[in-house]
Amino acid sequence: MRVFLGQRVTVVGLGLHGGGLGVVRFLMREGARQIIVTDLRTKKILQPTINQIPKSRKIRYVLGAHHLDDFRHTDAIIKNPGVPLSSPYLEEARRQGVPILSDMGIFFERVRSPIIGVTGTKGKSTTATLIALLLRTRFRRILLAGNIRKSVLDIMEDANRSDAVVLELSSFQLEDLALVKRSPNIAVITNIFPDHLNRHRTMREYRRVKSLIGAFQNEKDTIIVPKGVCIVKLLKKGRAKLISVAIAKTFRARVARINPALQGHMADATALAITAAQSMGIPEKDCLKQLAAFKPLEGRMEPVRVLRGVSFINDTTATTPMASAKGLALIRRRHRGVILIAGGSDKNLPYAEFGAAIKKSARFIFLLPGSATEKIIRTLGKWAENKSSRAASMEEAVRRASDMAERGETVLLSPGAASFGLFNHEFHRGSAFVSAVKKLA
Repeated sequence: MRVFLGQRVTVVGLGLHGGGLGVVRFLMREGARQIIVTDLRTKKILQPTINQIPKSRKIRYVLGAHHLDDFRHTDAIIKNPGVPLSSPYLEEARRQGVPILSDMGIFFERVRSPIIGVTGTKGKSTTATLIALLLRTRFRRILLAGNIRKSVLDIMEDANRSDAVVLELSSFQLEDLALVKRSPNIAVITNIFPDHLNRHRTMREYRRVKSLIGAFQNEKDTIIVPKGVCIVKLLKKGRAKLISVAIAKTFRARVARINPALQGHMADATALAITAAQSMGIPEKDCLKQLAAFKPLEGRMEPVRVLRGVSFINDTTATTPMASAKGLALIRRRHRGVILIAGGSDKNLPYAEFGAAIKKSARFIFLLPGSATEKIIRTLGKWAENKSSRAASMEEAVRRASDMAERGETVLLSPGAASFGLFNHEFHRGSAFVSAVKKLA
Protein backbone atom coordinates (compact mmCIF):
# COMPACT_ATOMS: atom_id res chain seq x y z
CA MET A 1 0.00 0.00 0.00
CA ARG A 2 1.46 3.33 -1.07
CA VAL A 3 1.97 5.97 1.64
CA PHE A 4 1.81 9.67 0.69
CA LEU A 5 3.21 11.15 3.91
CA GLY A 6 5.84 13.78 3.03
CA GLN A 7 5.47 13.24 -0.72
CA ARG A 8 5.01 15.63 -3.62
CA VAL A 9 1.96 14.52 -5.60
CA THR A 10 0.48 15.82 -8.86
CA VAL A 11 -3.31 15.63 -9.16
CA VAL A 12 -4.27 15.61 -12.85
CA GLY A 13 -7.84 16.72 -13.49
CA LEU A 14 -9.60 18.55 -10.66
CA GLY A 15 -12.99 18.25 -12.33
CA LEU A 16 -16.45 19.31 -11.25
CA HIS A 17 -18.01 16.05 -10.01
CA GLY A 18 -16.10 15.63 -6.74
CA GLY A 19 -13.42 13.16 -7.82
CA GLY A 20 -10.48 15.57 -7.89
CA LEU A 21 -11.80 17.27 -4.78
CA GLY A 22 -11.83 13.92 -2.98
CA VAL A 23 -8.23 13.24 -4.05
CA VAL A 24 -6.98 16.60 -2.72
CA ARG A 25 -8.78 16.09 0.60
CA PHE A 26 -7.31 12.58 0.84
CA LEU A 27 -3.76 13.79 0.21
CA MET A 28 -4.13 16.48 2.88
CA ARG A 29 -5.29 13.84 5.38
CA GLU A 30 -2.36 11.63 4.34
CA GLY A 31 0.15 14.41 5.06
CA ALA A 32 1.45 15.03 1.55
CA ARG A 33 4.24 17.62 1.51
CA GLN A 34 3.02 19.36 -1.65
CA ILE A 35 -0.05 18.90 -3.87
CA ILE A 36 0.09 20.21 -7.44
CA VAL A 37 -3.43 20.43 -8.90
CA THR A 38 -3.40 20.74 -12.68
CA ASP A 39 -6.34 20.88 -15.09
CA LEU A 40 -6.73 22.06 -18.68
CA ARG A 41 -9.89 23.88 -17.70
CA THR A 42 -9.70 27.43 -16.38
CA LYS A 43 -10.01 28.67 -12.82
CA LYS A 44 -13.33 30.31 -13.71
CA ILE A 45 -14.85 26.98 -14.76
CA LEU A 46 -13.35 25.08 -11.82
CA GLN A 47 -14.15 27.69 -9.16
CA PRO A 48 -17.10 25.70 -7.66
CA THR A 49 -14.66 22.89 -6.83
CA ILE A 50 -11.82 25.17 -5.72
CA ASN A 51 -14.17 26.87 -3.26
CA GLN A 52 -14.57 23.54 -1.43
CA ILE A 53 -10.82 23.02 -0.94
CA PRO A 54 -9.31 24.42 2.29
CA LYS A 55 -6.70 27.11 1.66
CA SER A 56 -3.23 25.68 2.23
CA ARG A 57 0.36 26.55 1.31
CA LYS A 58 0.78 22.88 0.41
CA ILE A 59 -1.51 23.27 -2.63
CA ARG A 60 -0.37 24.82 -5.91
CA TYR A 61 -2.80 25.23 -8.81
CA VAL A 62 -1.82 25.02 -12.49
CA LEU A 63 -5.04 25.69 -14.41
CA GLY A 64 -5.77 26.21 -18.09
CA ALA A 65 -2.63 24.26 -19.03
CA HIS A 66 -0.28 21.46 -17.96
CA HIS A 67 3.46 21.91 -17.31
CA LEU A 68 5.72 18.95 -18.09
CA ASP A 69 7.86 19.56 -14.99
CA ASP A 70 4.84 18.76 -12.79
CA PHE A 71 4.77 15.30 -14.40
CA ARG A 72 8.53 14.75 -14.27
CA HIS A 73 9.51 16.00 -10.83
CA THR A 74 6.93 14.44 -8.54
CA ASP A 75 6.70 11.35 -6.35
CA ALA A 76 3.36 10.20 -7.81
CA ILE A 77 0.53 11.21 -10.11
CA ILE A 78 -3.14 10.64 -9.29
CA LYS A 79 -5.20 11.05 -12.45
CA ASN A 80 -8.87 11.85 -12.93
CA PRO A 81 -10.71 9.08 -14.84
CA GLY A 82 -11.48 11.61 -17.58
CA VAL A 83 -7.76 11.91 -18.37
CA PRO A 84 -6.87 9.17 -20.90
CA LEU A 85 -3.86 6.98 -20.24
CA SER A 86 -2.62 7.97 -23.70
CA SER A 87 -2.13 11.59 -22.59
CA PRO A 88 1.34 12.76 -23.69
CA TYR A 89 1.86 14.20 -20.20
CA LEU A 90 1.25 10.79 -18.64
CA GLU A 91 3.53 9.21 -21.24
CA GLU A 92 6.27 11.60 -20.13
CA ALA A 93 5.65 10.61 -16.51
CA ARG A 94 6.02 6.93 -17.42
CA ARG A 95 9.31 7.69 -19.19
CA GLN A 96 10.53 9.29 -15.95
CA GLY A 97 9.38 6.32 -13.87
CA VAL A 98 6.71 8.27 -11.99
CA PRO A 99 3.88 6.03 -10.66
CA ILE A 100 0.47 6.82 -12.20
CA LEU A 101 -2.37 6.12 -9.77
CA SER A 102 -6.12 6.69 -9.53
CA ASP A 103 -8.63 7.27 -6.74
CA MET A 104 -10.41 4.01 -7.59
CA GLY A 105 -7.16 2.03 -7.53
CA ILE A 106 -6.24 3.46 -4.12
CA PHE A 107 -9.73 2.66 -2.82
CA PHE A 108 -9.68 -1.00 -3.95
CA GLU A 109 -6.22 -1.55 -2.50
CA ARG A 110 -7.20 -0.22 0.93
CA VAL A 111 -10.83 -1.27 1.46
CA ARG A 112 -11.60 -4.74 2.78
CA SER A 113 -15.43 -4.66 2.76
CA PRO A 114 -17.26 -6.61 0.03
CA ILE A 115 -17.63 -4.42 -3.08
CA ILE A 116 -20.47 -4.57 -5.59
CA GLY A 117 -19.57 -2.77 -8.83
CA VAL A 118 -22.01 -1.67 -11.53
CA THR A 119 -21.06 -0.69 -15.06
CA GLY A 120 -22.78 -0.44 -18.43
CA THR A 121 -23.72 2.20 -20.95
CA LYS A 122 -27.00 3.24 -19.36
CA GLY A 123 -28.69 2.59 -16.03
CA LYS A 124 -25.56 2.39 -13.87
CA SER A 125 -26.65 4.96 -11.30
CA THR A 126 -30.20 3.63 -11.05
CA THR A 127 -29.02 0.02 -10.70
CA ALA A 128 -26.39 0.92 -8.08
CA THR A 129 -28.91 2.98 -6.11
CA LEU A 130 -31.47 0.16 -6.24
CA ILE A 131 -28.87 -2.36 -5.02
CA ALA A 132 -27.99 -0.12 -2.06
CA LEU A 133 -31.70 0.26 -1.26
CA LEU A 134 -32.28 -3.51 -1.33
CA LEU A 135 -29.21 -4.36 0.73
CA ARG A 136 -30.47 -2.16 3.54
CA THR A 137 -33.18 -4.75 4.23
CA ARG A 138 -30.48 -7.07 5.59
CA PHE A 139 -27.33 -5.09 6.31
CA ARG A 140 -26.85 -2.28 8.80
CA ARG A 141 -24.37 -0.11 6.87
CA ILE A 142 -24.20 0.23 3.08
CA LEU A 143 -22.11 2.85 1.29
CA LEU A 144 -22.85 4.09 -2.25
CA ALA A 145 -20.26 6.01 -4.31
CA GLY A 146 -18.19 5.96 -7.49
CA ASN A 147 -19.20 7.61 -10.76
CA ILE A 148 -22.20 9.07 -8.99
CA ARG A 149 -20.77 12.49 -8.02
CA LYS A 150 -19.37 11.15 -4.76
CA SER A 151 -15.65 10.50 -4.33
CA VAL A 152 -14.65 7.04 -3.17
CA LEU A 153 -11.77 8.55 -1.19
CA ASP A 154 -14.21 10.65 0.84
CA ILE A 155 -15.91 7.47 2.08
CA MET A 156 -12.83 5.23 2.38
CA GLU A 157 -12.50 5.32 6.16
CA ASP A 158 -16.20 4.51 6.61
CA ALA A 159 -16.02 1.84 3.90
CA ASN A 160 -13.79 -0.40 6.00
CA ARG A 161 -16.41 -0.37 8.75
CA SER A 162 -19.37 -1.01 6.43
CA ASP A 163 -21.18 -4.24 5.60
CA ALA A 164 -20.85 -3.62 1.85
CA VAL A 165 -19.89 -0.95 -0.68
CA VAL A 166 -21.82 -0.32 -3.91
CA LEU A 167 -19.91 1.50 -6.66
CA GLU A 168 -20.97 2.85 -10.03
CA LEU A 169 -18.00 2.31 -12.37
CA SER A 170 -17.54 4.09 -15.69
CA SER A 171 -15.44 2.68 -18.53
CA PHE A 172 -12.79 5.28 -17.68
CA GLN A 173 -12.68 4.09 -14.06
CA LEU A 174 -12.41 0.46 -15.16
CA GLU A 175 -9.31 1.33 -17.19
CA ASP A 176 -7.81 2.86 -14.04
CA LEU A 177 -8.83 -0.13 -11.92
CA ALA A 178 -7.08 -2.49 -14.32
CA LEU A 179 -3.78 -0.77 -13.43
CA VAL A 180 -3.98 -2.37 -9.96
CA LYS A 181 -5.55 -5.62 -11.26
CA ARG A 182 -8.65 -5.45 -9.06
CA SER A 183 -12.34 -6.23 -9.65
CA PRO A 184 -15.42 -5.98 -7.41
CA ASN A 185 -16.62 -9.11 -5.62
CA ILE A 186 -19.98 -8.84 -7.38
CA ALA A 187 -19.90 -7.21 -10.82
CA VAL A 188 -23.05 -6.08 -12.64
CA ILE A 189 -23.17 -5.06 -16.31
CA THR A 190 -26.41 -3.27 -17.21
CA ASN A 191 -26.13 -3.13 -21.02
CA ILE A 192 -23.70 -2.29 -23.81
CA PHE A 193 -24.39 0.04 -26.73
CA PRO A 194 -22.31 2.75 -28.43
CA ASP A 195 -20.84 5.44 -26.17
CA HIS A 196 -17.54 7.29 -25.67
CA LEU A 197 -16.29 6.30 -29.13
CA ASN A 198 -14.43 9.60 -29.19
CA ARG A 199 -12.13 8.00 -26.58
CA HIS A 200 -12.41 4.23 -27.07
CA ARG A 201 -12.59 4.60 -30.88
CA THR A 202 -14.32 1.29 -31.69
CA MET A 203 -17.17 -0.75 -30.20
CA ARG A 204 -14.81 -3.70 -29.89
CA GLU A 205 -12.49 -1.64 -27.68
CA TYR A 206 -15.42 -0.21 -25.71
CA ARG A 207 -16.75 -3.73 -24.98
CA ARG A 208 -13.27 -4.87 -23.96
CA VAL A 209 -12.93 -2.02 -21.48
CA LYS A 210 -16.37 -2.75 -20.00
CA SER A 211 -15.38 -6.42 -19.60
CA LEU A 212 -12.54 -5.32 -17.30
CA ILE A 213 -15.06 -5.20 -14.46
CA GLY A 214 -14.71 -8.99 -14.18
CA ALA A 215 -11.17 -9.43 -15.47
CA PHE A 216 -9.59 -9.91 -12.04
CA GLN A 217 -12.35 -11.75 -10.20
CA ASN A 218 -11.74 -15.19 -8.64
CA GLU A 219 -13.87 -18.31 -8.20
CA LYS A 220 -15.60 -16.84 -5.10
CA ASP A 221 -16.87 -13.81 -7.05
CA THR A 222 -19.98 -13.26 -9.18
CA ILE A 223 -20.72 -11.41 -12.40
CA ILE A 224 -24.30 -10.56 -13.40
CA VAL A 225 -25.36 -9.64 -16.95
CA PRO A 226 -28.68 -9.42 -18.84
CA LYS A 227 -29.36 -12.42 -21.04
CA GLY A 228 -28.03 -11.89 -24.55
CA VAL A 229 -25.65 -9.04 -23.74
CA CYS A 230 -22.84 -9.06 -26.28
CA ILE A 231 -20.04 -8.78 -23.72
CA VAL A 232 -20.27 -12.34 -22.33
CA LYS A 233 -17.69 -13.75 -24.76
CA LEU A 234 -15.10 -11.32 -23.45
CA LEU A 235 -15.47 -12.41 -19.83
CA LYS A 236 -12.96 -14.94 -18.58
CA LYS A 237 -14.60 -18.34 -18.20
CA GLY A 238 -13.99 -20.59 -15.23
CA ARG A 239 -13.24 -17.76 -12.80
CA ALA A 240 -16.27 -16.03 -11.30
CA LYS A 241 -19.81 -17.37 -11.24
CA LEU A 242 -21.69 -15.96 -14.23
CA ILE A 243 -25.41 -15.22 -13.82
CA SER A 244 -27.38 -14.36 -16.96
CA VAL A 245 -30.64 -12.56 -16.13
CA ALA A 246 -33.70 -13.00 -18.34
CA ILE A 247 -36.29 -10.27 -17.79
CA ALA A 248 -39.85 -11.48 -18.39
CA LYS A 249 -42.85 -9.29 -19.32
CA THR A 250 -44.64 -10.52 -16.20
CA PHE A 251 -41.76 -9.24 -14.06
CA ARG A 252 -41.89 -5.84 -15.78
CA ALA A 253 -45.61 -5.57 -15.16
CA ARG A 254 -45.25 -6.62 -11.51
CA VAL A 255 -42.52 -4.07 -10.85
CA ALA A 256 -44.48 -1.27 -12.57
CA ARG A 257 -47.46 -2.00 -10.32
CA ILE A 258 -45.26 -1.71 -7.23
CA ASN A 259 -43.64 1.53 -8.41
CA PRO A 260 -44.72 3.29 -11.65
CA ALA A 261 -41.26 4.90 -11.88
CA LEU A 262 -39.76 1.45 -12.61
CA GLN A 263 -40.98 1.00 -16.17
CA GLY A 264 -39.10 0.18 -19.36
CA HIS A 265 -35.33 0.15 -18.86
CA MET A 266 -35.94 0.92 -15.16
CA ALA A 267 -37.45 -2.56 -14.85
CA ASP A 268 -34.26 -4.01 -16.37
CA ALA A 269 -32.22 -2.20 -13.72
CA THR A 270 -34.55 -3.57 -11.04
CA ALA A 271 -34.09 -7.17 -12.20
CA LEU A 272 -30.30 -6.84 -12.09
CA ALA A 273 -30.43 -5.17 -8.67
CA ILE A 274 -32.60 -7.93 -7.23
CA THR A 275 -30.22 -10.58 -8.62
CA ALA A 276 -27.28 -8.81 -6.97
CA ALA A 277 -29.17 -8.61 -3.67
CA GLN A 278 -30.03 -12.30 -3.88
CA SER A 279 -26.31 -13.01 -4.34
CA MET A 280 -25.87 -11.32 -0.95
CA GLY A 281 -28.49 -13.61 0.61
CA ILE A 282 -31.61 -11.40 0.43
CA PRO A 283 -34.83 -13.16 -0.74
CA GLU A 284 -36.72 -11.75 -3.72
CA LYS A 285 -39.86 -11.13 -1.65
CA ASP A 286 -37.91 -8.82 0.68
CA CYS A 287 -36.49 -6.98 -2.33
CA LEU A 288 -39.91 -6.40 -3.87
CA LYS A 289 -41.18 -4.84 -0.65
CA GLN A 290 -38.46 -2.19 -0.87
CA LEU A 291 -39.17 -1.05 -4.42
CA ALA A 292 -41.99 1.31 -3.48
CA ALA A 293 -39.42 3.52 -1.72
CA PHE A 294 -37.40 4.16 -4.89
CA LYS A 295 -37.55 7.61 -6.50
CA PRO A 296 -36.03 8.62 -9.88
CA LEU A 297 -32.56 10.11 -9.52
CA GLU A 298 -31.60 13.62 -10.51
CA GLY A 299 -31.50 13.97 -14.28
CA ARG A 300 -32.79 10.46 -14.95
CA MET A 301 -36.41 10.63 -16.09
CA GLU A 302 -36.83 13.16 -13.29
CA PRO A 303 -40.29 14.78 -13.13
CA VAL A 304 -39.74 18.52 -12.68
CA ARG A 305 -43.14 20.18 -12.91
CA VAL A 306 -46.65 20.02 -14.35
CA LEU A 307 -47.82 23.41 -15.67
CA ARG A 308 -51.24 23.90 -17.30
CA GLY A 309 -51.45 20.16 -17.87
CA VAL A 310 -47.99 19.91 -19.49
CA SER A 311 -45.37 17.67 -17.84
CA PHE A 312 -41.69 18.64 -17.85
CA ILE A 313 -39.17 15.79 -17.49
CA ASN A 314 -35.40 16.06 -17.06
CA ASP A 315 -33.43 13.19 -18.63
CA THR A 316 -30.15 15.08 -19.05
CA THR A 317 -28.05 11.98 -18.31
CA ALA A 318 -29.25 10.45 -21.59
CA THR A 319 -25.96 11.40 -23.23
CA THR A 320 -26.12 8.79 -26.01
CA PRO A 321 -28.59 8.52 -28.91
CA MET A 322 -29.58 4.99 -27.84
CA ALA A 323 -30.40 6.11 -24.28
CA SER A 324 -32.53 8.97 -25.59
CA ALA A 325 -34.31 6.68 -28.03
CA LYS A 326 -35.30 4.37 -25.17
CA GLY A 327 -36.40 7.24 -22.95
CA LEU A 328 -38.40 8.85 -25.73
CA ALA A 329 -40.24 5.61 -26.43
CA LEU A 330 -41.05 5.17 -22.72
CA ILE A 331 -42.45 8.70 -22.36
CA ARG A 332 -44.47 8.41 -25.56
CA ARG A 333 -46.25 5.31 -24.20
CA ARG A 334 -47.27 7.19 -21.06
CA HIS A 335 -48.10 10.63 -22.47
CA ARG A 336 -50.16 11.94 -25.39
CA GLY A 337 -47.41 13.81 -27.20
CA VAL A 338 -43.76 14.77 -26.74
CA ILE A 339 -41.94 18.03 -27.42
CA LEU A 340 -38.28 17.03 -27.32
CA ILE A 341 -35.23 19.12 -26.42
CA ALA A 342 -32.06 17.45 -27.67
CA GLY A 343 -28.63 17.96 -29.20
CA GLY A 344 -25.18 18.91 -28.00
CA SER A 345 -21.67 17.54 -28.53
CA ASP A 346 -21.05 14.36 -30.50
CA LYS A 347 -19.06 11.45 -29.05
CA ASN A 348 -18.54 9.86 -32.48
CA LEU A 349 -21.79 7.89 -32.14
CA PRO A 350 -24.37 6.70 -34.72
CA TYR A 351 -27.73 8.54 -34.73
CA ALA A 352 -29.93 6.48 -37.06
CA GLU A 353 -31.88 4.75 -34.27
CA PHE A 354 -32.42 8.00 -32.39
CA GLY A 355 -33.63 9.64 -35.58
CA ALA A 356 -36.16 6.84 -36.13
CA ALA A 357 -37.37 7.18 -32.52
CA ILE A 358 -37.79 10.95 -32.91
CA LYS A 359 -39.88 10.53 -36.07
CA LYS A 360 -42.05 7.93 -34.36
CA SER A 361 -42.51 9.49 -30.94
CA ALA A 362 -41.87 13.26 -30.99
CA ARG A 363 -44.25 15.90 -32.30
CA PHE A 364 -41.52 18.54 -32.48
CA ILE A 365 -37.85 18.89 -31.53
CA PHE A 366 -35.85 21.89 -30.33
CA LEU A 367 -32.13 21.45 -30.90
CA LEU A 368 -29.34 22.94 -28.79
CA PRO A 369 -26.05 23.92 -30.48
CA GLY A 370 -23.35 21.32 -31.07
CA SER A 371 -21.79 18.80 -33.44
CA ALA A 372 -24.31 16.09 -32.51
CA THR A 373 -27.13 18.45 -33.49
CA GLU A 374 -25.83 18.52 -37.05
CA LYS A 375 -25.88 14.71 -37.13
CA ILE A 376 -29.45 14.63 -35.79
CA ILE A 377 -30.66 17.08 -38.43
CA ARG A 378 -29.05 15.04 -41.23
CA THR A 379 -30.60 11.87 -39.84
CA LEU A 380 -34.08 13.40 -39.66
CA GLY A 381 -33.95 14.59 -43.27
CA LYS A 382 -37.20 16.09 -44.60
CA TRP A 383 -39.02 15.36 -41.32
CA ALA A 384 -36.97 18.15 -39.71
CA GLU A 385 -38.06 20.80 -42.18
CA ASN A 386 -41.38 21.53 -40.43
CA LYS A 387 -40.92 19.75 -37.09
CA SER A 388 -37.62 21.07 -35.76
CA SER A 389 -36.06 24.34 -34.74
CA ARG A 390 -32.73 25.43 -33.32
CA ALA A 391 -32.50 27.14 -29.92
CA ALA A 392 -29.49 29.16 -28.84
CA SER A 393 -29.95 28.45 -25.13
CA MET A 394 -31.75 26.14 -22.74
CA GLU A 395 -33.98 28.98 -21.57
CA GLU A 396 -35.08 29.67 -25.15
CA ALA A 397 -35.71 25.97 -25.83
CA VAL A 398 -37.82 25.55 -22.69
CA ARG A 399 -39.83 28.72 -23.29
CA ARG A 400 -40.64 27.85 -26.90
CA ALA A 401 -41.40 24.22 -26.06
CA SER A 402 -43.76 25.35 -23.31
CA ASP A 403 -45.56 27.73 -25.68
CA MET A 404 -46.05 24.91 -28.18
CA ALA A 405 -47.03 22.07 -25.81
CA GLU A 406 -50.69 21.24 -25.30
CA ARG A 407 -52.44 19.88 -22.22
CA GLY A 408 -51.54 16.21 -21.68
CA GLU A 409 -48.24 16.49 -23.57
CA THR A 410 -44.67 16.32 -22.21
CA VAL A 411 -41.66 18.56 -22.70
CA LEU A 412 -38.73 16.14 -22.44
CA LEU A 413 -35.05 17.03 -22.16
CA SER A 414 -33.30 13.95 -23.51
CA PRO A 415 -30.24 15.22 -25.40
CA GLY A 416 -28.69 12.09 -26.89
CA ALA A 417 -25.35 13.93 -26.72
CA ALA A 418 -22.66 15.26 -24.43
CA SER A 419 -23.15 18.64 -22.80
CA PHE A 420 -19.87 20.39 -23.60
CA GLY A 421 -20.17 23.69 -25.40
CA LEU A 422 -23.09 25.36 -23.66
CA PHE A 423 -22.57 23.57 -20.34
CA ASN A 424 -19.78 22.32 -18.05
CA HIS A 425 -21.33 18.83 -17.74
CA GLU A 426 -24.67 17.04 -18.04
CA PHE A 427 -25.83 18.02 -14.55
CA HIS A 428 -25.16 21.67 -15.33
CA ARG A 429 -27.36 21.17 -18.40
CA GLY A 430 -30.05 19.50 -16.31
CA SER A 431 -30.00 22.28 -13.71
CA ALA A 432 -30.38 24.85 -16.52
CA PHE A 433 -33.46 22.95 -17.73
CA VAL A 434 -34.95 22.75 -14.22
CA SER A 435 -34.25 26.46 -13.60
CA ALA A 436 -35.85 27.47 -16.91
CA VAL A 437 -38.92 25.30 -16.23
CA LYS A 438 -39.41 26.78 -12.76
CA LYS A 439 -39.28 30.30 -14.20
CA LEU A 440 -42.26 29.60 -16.49
CA ALA A 441 -45.40 31.44 -15.48
